[in-house]
Amino acid sequence: MLYQLSYLGPEDRVEPNSHHNSRRDLFTRRRLRGILPNETFLLVLRIRIWYLRGDLHTTFSAADLAAARALGQRRRRSRQARLAILFFGCVLLLDALFGDRGLWQTIKARQGVEAASLSLEQLQRENAALRAEVRRLQEDPATLEFVARQELGLIGHGEILVVLKDVK
Repeated sequence: MLYQLSYLGPEDRVEPNSHHNSRRDLFTRRRLRGILPNETFLLVLRIRIWYLRGDLHTTFSAADLAAARALGQRRRRSRQARLAILFFGCVLLLDALFGDRGLWQTIKARQGVEAASLSLEQLQRENAALRAEVRRLQEDPATLEFVARQELGLIGHGEILVVLKDVK
């Protein structure tokens, strides 16, 4: 049995035509309706009977009460442990996503690696083109003559240089 001491004051009184949503309080208030004046305060002892496994238990031994307290403490500890595990799990998840070596940084690092590899490929292509041009200049006299005429403004033997100016 569970004993509960409740306070009923004038504001808790139920009028005959009013509706109240608590069934256990309604029973007590119906018994008190009309008996007590509006300014009376009342302390009511309610007895709740718990049904366990279909049997009606009206008394609990000290061992039963101690076992119930221990069970309550184990449930509280279990709930606290679950909350602590949940908290640390959330911290680890956030660290795994946004930490120094987390998923976010890994994605950024991979993007950086991809950009660097593209830049490296472009530089390797430029190096190959420059090596080919150096080889042509060393081996092909026609290419060497073309570059000398275009970039250095040189002329060959027996050629006459004619310079034209725009008149304005």
